[in-house]
Amino acid sequence: MIFLLLLYNLQLSHAFLTEGSLQLSNDLSQLVLNTTGHQLPDWMDILDLQKRLSDGNLKEVSPKCMQDIETYYGAIDYKNPLALKPWALKMFDATGKMPPPGIFQGSMSMLPGNIGSCKEVDSGSFLGRYFIGYLYQLDSKYEKFMKMDSSERYLAFTVGPDSNAAIYAFIGALTGSTQLGVCLPNSCENNDVMEILSPLYLSTINKVYYVFDHQDVNSTVTWTNGDYAALGLCTTLLACILLGTLIDVSLRHGAGEVMPSSAAIIFQGFSLYTVLRKIVHVGKNTDGLACINGIRFWSMVWVIVGHTYLSILEMNPFVSNPLKFADLFASKSMRLIFNATESVDSFFVIGGCLLSYLTLKEVSKQKGGSIKFWIMYYVHRYIRLTGAYAGIIMLSATLIKFLPRGAHNFWYTEGCSEDWYINLLYYNNYQKDRCLGQSWYLAVEMQCFIITPIIIILMYWKPLVGNLFTGVLVIASTIIRWWGMEHVWNDHNYDSQNKVYVKPWYRFCSYGIGLILGCILFSQKGKQLKDGMKTKIMMLAGWIVSLTTIFLIIYANDPDIEKHNKSDYLSYQTLFRTSWSIAVGWIIYASAKGYGGPIGAFLEWSAHAPLAKVTYSAYLIHFFVISFYNTQINYTMQLSQALIVFWCITNVIVSMAVGLATVLMFEAPVMHLEKLLFGFLGVSKLPSVNKYKTE
Repeated sequence: MIFLLLLYNLQLSHAFLTEGSLQLSNDLSQLVLNTTGHQLPDWMDILDLQKRLSDGNLKEVSPKCMQDIETYYGAIDYKNPLALKPWALKMFDATGKMPPPGIFQGSMSMLPGNIGSCKEVDSGSFLGRYFIGYLYQLDSKYEKFMKMDSSERYLAFTVGPDSNAAIYAFIGALTGSTQLGVCLPNSCENNDVMEILSPLYLSTINKVYYVFDHQDVNSTVTWTNGDYAALGLCTTLLACILLGTLIDVSLRHGAGEVMPSSAAIIFQGFSLYTVLRKIVHVGKNTDGLACINGIRFWSMVWVIVGHTYLSILEMNPFVSNPLKFADLFASKSMRLIFNATESVDSFFVIGGCLLSYLTLKEVSKQKGGSIKFWIMYYVHRYIRLTGAYAGIIMLSATLIKFLPRGAHNFWYTEGCSEDWYINLLYYNNYQKDRCLGQSWYLAVEMQCFIITPIIIILMYWKPLVGNLFTGVLVIASTIIRWWGMEHVWNDHNYDSQNKVYVKPWYRFCSYGIGLILGCILFSQKGKQLKDGMKTKIMMLAGWIVSLTTIFLIIYANDPDIEKHNKSDYLSYQTLFRTSWSIAVGWIIYASAKGYGGPIGAFLEWSAHAPLAKVTYSAYLIHFFVISFYNTQINYTMQLSQALIVFWCITNVIVSMAVGLATVLMFEAPVMHLEKLLFGFLGVSKLPSVNKYKTE
């Protein structure tokens, strides 16, 4: 029965692709063009390889690939059913076909075929190999967006006068393009497939055609020396964690010393029990900064949700209703999603605030800080940030490639395996960042951090001078954005991602506001605002201005650049990050002073404290979670807002869970190793053994 159905399907497909059905194909293409505004490709060329082979039109295809394709085509000759081969029918069945249901919702753009069936093909002389052909018909002015790599393209969604164009370019790519899954002999390579699919869209007028990418998911993954080294390091860390946990549990339950205290000092800090207790522990809010935990966590949620939506554009699954998808993304409510970049400014404010506040506390204890203090200031910061960061880079460069892959293969190890040192030296925002695209933030924060001793020393000895000096830097960082964004406005080919978005001098405005806020909170530590009507009115006015500013930044600005003049656009681009940072800073200040109201009470909720401790590792790992899910989708799906919301919830939960695992695996062990290192060197005390009190 299956054989007869495949034979019938083959006859139908051949009938559709023969010249006798040319008029039917043309009529369908014209109908779809009139209804959806998007032209279909010339589908007669998809499987009609025999004619092109005999005409010598595949000169660029390798001889072995051409020979195997001829064998394949000869084995699916519907005119000779007795010559049909089961493996050839399976290969034909695994290739995307048309017409699918839902043409008028844009389903013609997604023809995935069946990757699982393709990988089962074995003709005796070759195996089946699955490719995805990306074929875009797009206005030529948007062509540059399609040629960007993933990190550049994500930034293009959010920066410059072309940010809206970039988003709609990808919407256009979904609605006016084709993802065609094809099953071909494994002797064929990507260049062969490009040549085989080359006739599609060539006749389209005023459109750009090229095959954007091919994903081969049937190739074997080989082990390298780097893979073995990474596996060995991970195994060693796991052994230390297991041993430390056993020691810790034995001490907790009164089993006595299972090893000398000197050995327990080394291993107990790796214990899962100890680390988890520290994570879930919520201390007293003596500094009044508990609201930062809530801001940090929900900013992380915003980042993950924004990246989830944008990943549908960047790593788009097989969507059977892309026209509805375009309407969804064009709605005003989506501005909350596409303005998720402001969450990064919130991180800068938080980072600057905590740094100045906590450092000023330590400096005041040491009456200005010693040379040793400032040396350790840099060393501790580098180790603190780099532990989990280096672990994720290592996995990205090596073992990540062994994770299961689907039709969309998004695991690339070349970037981190070649450029790892650039990231670990924190200057990847000056290079073409090919390793962990989101890590530009770490580089910018580290570069801002480098100059902070000068600022903090000024704030300690002369608070007014220190704040004024930092304020001048904030103003300069704000003003210089006008100059940078003017370049973007005047030249749409200007590299706004690498020349504006990820540069520290354009980002210091947010970080500097955090530094000033931390200094103000430190100077007012233990002091209460005067309780009176004047204070209450001022605090209420501050809340109104702050929330209004946040709302206007997200929703008031129309993303359609054509609706703005140059001065309006440059004014918004110059001021919105500074304005956002001031608004977030006010929320922190008001909450710290007891005027947070219901918003402050929610942000100070104790449940946010453990979650906030995981956000750094979750930030590092969340792209892997999103990519892993996207690469598993091998089938067409009806996209809806409800589905994406559930998708976002899943990504948030899994990212936080994997982030916790990253803390346990890399972040906490490296911090413990730092304590051991400086303890043995005599720089600081060794950690003590926690023997617990038994009842």
